Amino acid sequence: MNLDYAAMRDKWIKEKPLYERFARYIEDSVSQHIRIKGFWARTSYRAKDLDSFLKKIFRKRYDDPFRQMIDLAGVRITVKFLEHLYEVKTIVETHYEVLKYEDKSQSLDFNEFGYSGIHMEVQLRSTSLDMSTQDFAHMICEIQIRTLSQDVWAEIEHDFSYKPDFSVPLDIRRTLCRMSALLEISDNEFSAVQQKMLTLPDASEYGILSALEKPFFRFVGWQYDKELSLEIIRNLKSLYEDTSLIELSIESFADKNSDKIEAIYQQYKSESEHPLLLYQPEIFLIFERLEAKEFQLIYIWQEYYPFEGLQDIAKVWGRPLE
Repeated sequence: MNLDYAAMRDKWIKEKPLYERFARYIEDSVSQHIRIKGFWARTSYRAKDLDSFLKKIFRKRYDDPFRQMIDLAGVRITVKFLEHLYEVKTIVETHYEVLKYEDKSQSLDFNEFGYSGIHMEVQLRSTSLDMSTQDFAHMICEIQIRTLSQDVWAEIEHDFSYKPDFSVPLDIRRTLCRMSALLEISDNEFSAVQQKMLTLPDASEYGILSALEKPFFRFVGWQYDKELSLEIIRNLKSLYEDTSLIELSIESFADKNSDKIEAIYQQYKSESEHPLLLYQPEIFLIFERLEAKEFQLIYIWQEYYPFEGLQDIAKVWGRPLE
């Protein structure tokens, strides 16, 4: 093989901006669908940097790198819980043409441990192409979906991913296996603890917060102060006669007022001054009670917090309080 590396270098410098736009488009699209589902995810995108591009050609002995290299555009999605891993997989399958799917856990035997994320190679469906996306036709993006634990293992494993030309001692191999097993166990246990917490009789605030997170991540998608959320929910939950109906009430309220909520967050996205709780999940409970039980909300709110804080929130919602 006699590949012209200078020509490949020049071509990638020219093509890379297109791949960056493509990766950013996929990342933004997937992020929006995840937000609609209402759970936290950390997303990132990249086009392969020039140095990695050239080194991979050299290492893999590629003679047609733009055809053979499927990770020129990449998106990584990291979630907290295993169940969300497969929700993201379903989102990707629903909205893109999947060329290749690989669940890394399926390549492990029953007595093996290792990286177990999901990798997918996708392209846009021809039916979804329009004037803004036609340049992306036939381009491939590699999407990696991981839990936080799997992400930790992938980063650590990278340092040991080479194939040494010597025999690795048994104690080192056993250590690596134990580490991987612990991270896999942590994924399962975190999910189990999350579900159990929601069913504890004295932890209704956690269930309410879980319900409020859905519209919060749908419209906002930021991290928040969980301790503050639980305190406010604990103080305001008596506004509902049956707390088991809160999720349904909030879901219906968010759907009915989605345009108004979007407009509020668009307005305050560029403004430095906003009500303190606007970027907290409990804001949806407050908005909903302003509509449903304004006077009861005012009465209970003043038992715990300054009235001016509620006035600021009500003004943003378009229901000024006297």
